[in-house]
Amino acid sequence: DMMRSQQRGIMESTYGRLVGKLGLNEEEKSHFLDLIVERNIGGVDAFMSLMGGGDSLDETERAALMEELKANRVAAEEEIRVFLNDENDVAAYEDYTSKLAENMSVSTLESNLAATDSPLAPEQADRLVELMYEERQAAAFEVDFSNQYDVLPENWTRENIDSFVEKNEAMSAKIVEGAGEVLDGVQLQQFQETQKQMTQMAKFGLEMASQMFGGQN
Repeated sequence: DMMRSQQRGIMESTYGRLVGKLGLNEEEKSHFLDLIVERNIGGVDAFMSLMGGGDSLDETERAALMEELKANRVAAEEEIRVFLNDENDVAAYEDYTSKLAENMSVSTLESNLAATDSPLAPEQADRLVELMYEERQAAAFEVDFSNQYDVLPENWTRENIDSFVEKNEAMSAKIVEGAGEVLDGVQLQQFQETQKQMTQMAKFGLEMASQMFGGQN
């Protein structure tokens, strides 16, 4: 359906770096991305009910939806681990997903630099991911909205969103400063633009989600 088709396109870009690291052939890549899509949308109905239910949900209903979300996620992750069938590949997958926001940003940078005279080398990409991840950990977000599916309904408040946006912008500035030790001049200029776009997109996405889920308190 349309949702799966849209998710498939997004996940192909999002997980492109990991697919390359795992050395998957086309058939394996296709199946892996199918599993990722199912992981993401398998609990979407429960997620939307949970986020949109607000005060209309009693504790029993909320607990049931949370349990459904958890069960869907656990089952989907197990399918992915069974498919990978290798401790090193599973570890690579878990590391990649824990740094998904950073990998997405670096993948965008790689694409933007691919046709230039300063393409991003694999070792640069890896160093950049680690730099960005370390800065995110140091930012100490009260609520980390990097993965919105992991954020509980009660955390979608105006205060938490404003705090995240402020700290995210400060974090981005520190990342750009540190990236000067990893990237050349052309790459750094493009990275600055990429970071600016990603920061603006994050802010816009949070505002939209806030309106949808009623996080105005």
